[in-house]
Amino acid sequence: KNPKINQVNVMDPTPEEFDHTALLTLVPTDRETAVIIHQKLSDILREKNVRPIGLDIIREHHVFETFNEVIQQIKQTDIPERAVLLKRIEKELLNTVSTWKILSNQSSQYGLNKTNQDQTEIEEFETELAELEEKKKLLIKQRDELNKAHDEAMIKSKNDINDIITQNQKEVQKYQQQQATNNEILQEYKSSA
Repeated sequence: KNPKINQVNVMDPTPEEFDHTALLTLVPTDRETAVIIHQKLSDILREKNVRPIGLDIIREHHVFETFNEVIQQIKQTDIPERAVLLKRIEKELLNTVSTWKILSNQSSQYGLNKTNQDQTEIEEFETELAELEEKKKLLIKQRDELNKAHDEAMIKSKNDINDIITQNQKEVQKYQQQQATNNEILQEYKSSA
């Protein structure tokens, strides 16, 4: 056989040997991969209706899951040192999130304690107010009783004074009558003597 024919067959494969699907499956570029991952994360967060800000366990889980996926891709396609650096950054971020969770829990606990303390103070003030209202009612009752006793004493003393005045007037009239009688007797005695 001709050696040139064998070389041509090696360089130009026959239709049976050629993989046509290889042309259809394109490997996305790094930029396209990043866009796909970003879109996938956005879709998941929108689908699960997570809060856009603040501490959210679902958002945190999916963000760190995506971050791990990016680290793995960088580890496979790029410099492994970058992947190690990103792992360290992830660890720092997890520590920061953990600290924020602790602070959030402590502030929530403080808020609950403050609310309970305020509620206790309100209850104490309401109890004190009820006691003061009772004391006020008792003092008003005592004042009314004392005013009634004072009024009764004043009425009694006025009646006593009126009785004494009446009695004195009667005594004065009696003495005036006696004096008039005595004066008549004395006048009669002087005129007969």
